[in-house]
Amino acid sequence: MLKLPNTHILFLLIILVSCNTNKKNIKQSTEKLENLTTEVLDLMKENKLSGMSIAVIDNYEIIWSKEYGYKENGLKNEINKNTAYSTASITKAITATTCLILDEAKKIDIDRPIRYYLKRWSLPKSKYLEKTDLTIRHLLSHTGGTSHSGYADFYENDAIPSLTQILNGEGLPNYDKGIEILFEPGTDVYYSGGGYVIIQMALEDTLNKPFKDIVKETIFQPLKMNHTTLIQPNERGFSKNVAKVHNIEQQIIRTGLPICPQLAPSGTWSTAKDLALFAIETQKALGGQKTKVISSEVAKELSTIVTYKYAGGGALGWQRSYGFGNLDWLTIMGQNTGVGGEINISMKDGKGIVMLANGETKNRLPVFVFLRSKVINQLNWREDIKLSIIPLDDTFEKNVVGSYLDFMYGNFEETVSIENENGELYITSQILKLLTGKPKNKMYHLGEYVFKIENYPNLITFEKSNNEIKTIKIHRLKNEREDKKWRIPIETLKTVKVKLVEAFSTSDFTEAKQTYKKIKNDETEYDFSNSLLELGVMFYKRNDIEKAIEILEFNHNENPESTDAIWVLAQVNERIGNKKETLKYYQLLLPKLQDKKDKNEIKIKIESLK
Repeated sequence: MLKLPNTHILFLLIILVSCNTNKKNIKQSTEKLENLTTEVLDLMKENKLSGMSIAVIDNYEIIWSKEYGYKENGLKNEINKNTAYSTASITKAITATTCLILDEAKKIDIDRPIRYYLKRWSLPKSKYLEKTDLTIRHLLSHTGGTSHSGYADFYENDAIPSLTQILNGEGLPNYDKGIEILFEPGTDVYYSGGGYVIIQMALEDTLNKPFKDIVKETIFQPLKMNHTTLIQPNERGFSKNVAKVHNIEQQIIRTGLPICPQLAPSGTWSTAKDLALFAIETQKALGGQKTKVISSEVAKELSTIVTYKYAGGGALGWQRSYGFGNLDWLTIMGQNTGVGGEINISMKDGKGIVMLANGETKNRLPVFVFLRSKVINQLNWREDIKLSIIPLDDTFEKNVVGSYLDFMYGNFEETVSIENENGELYITSQILKLLTGKPKNKMYHLGEYVFKIENYPNLITFEKSNNEIKTIKIHRLKNEREDKKWRIPIETLKTVKVKLVEAFSTSDFTEAKQTYKKIKNDETEYDFSNSLLELGVMFYKRNDIEKAIEILEFNHNENPESTDAIWVLAQVNERIGNKKETLKYYQLLLPKLQDKKDKNEIKIKIESLK
């Protein structure tokens, strides 16, 4: 028998003790997560969420998974481990990965002009394509300039458009024209599901097979994602073990089975455990480990930030926008009407959370935030910010405190605010609050007005000239390449809209209206009707329904002839289940409409509400 030196034996013992301790800690943590069932079910009931599934990854393995609730509200058909959900835009990460694998295999070139791959359809003529060719890489990162941000679902007995019709804008409920080019590729960002449909067309035309088969052969089969498919509910072979989609009131939407002919942006049906297999493969590739289909080069390219302008860190298909526990996460989120989910995986060490649920964002989000926070805390997925903190001068603190349009995630429909609390700066971000449940996050000054923010992955730099803040710069590294950074002029962040948000965020609505009138007197050329509409929608998204209705009704009183003001009031009341007010506003809207199609739609709604 081989006799090891004592030092080697001691080393092996240390490894064994370490592994056993780690497994014991994970077992204790997952037992605590298992014991959350009652709390989760209570939270689901409170938020009218019918069902959800979760899979947790640690050290590149699924260490815990759980299913809660039912496939269809009102029936005792429990969600099980093989129940598939419509995963919506999570598909974009799968599509991006497929493209890069095919690129590596020399079957396509993601940097070649995409027009060479298109046979059934041609790109629209545009001045923006005269100097720069549109590529698959542009489309994967939403920097291609293509329109059609997202698509409405279809259902059984609907006329399902072909891929060519979709790109031409034919037979679509929410578009009356085809794909357009909005800017020169690579110069800006616009979230475009339409761009992914172009990719779908290009791959099918080039490889001469359906997109669903291309992805199945490239991703699903090699990773043994046996309960994942791009087959749609109107096609042969669609699974019967699926979660049906529900509206905000927990009612089944039509048949409950949305049909997405636009497969590449949003057509996947999958389970939490299957998506965890895809996530682990991606993480292993990032960590340089042995993988089945995703190489280290592909994973690196997928996760490289292309622009900070899109949600704080857009990569290819994926996002690098979130910093839960001060870790660096690779994320993809998806939501269609009545269903949605997310994959969050760490860039190193193989940690991750996959969640899917059959309800609207308002129903899902509180449950997702609760479970995500519990997993991160129980498994101690957290890093302290170990940086040299440098004191700020008083003048700068006074200049920086206040409200801005959201520079953290580039969502200019929302705001962030900075406040001084006992000599330290904190930032309040509605997006961070929604995702983490934490109302505000501390800002750490690293010198030269560069800040690291708790639970946020990017650095924020306030750039000054003549002692005045001129721009806010978003970047990841202190010495990052200039072409990677995103600079936002301060005047685009400190707007009239910000003043209105500050006014209407107070509890005293009478005082807010008085402030509004003062601002309106000073800004005679400003479109206040549109801003009040945006404000009402913003508070609705924040789940402050009472404030949203107050603002929207105030806007209607201020602008009684505005069809948009009435339309939005009708839609918000419809979504919160207020039939009486919905009927009132649709009846008020009907005689103001000119378009026959719009009139017919509203007539149908009115009849259904009577």
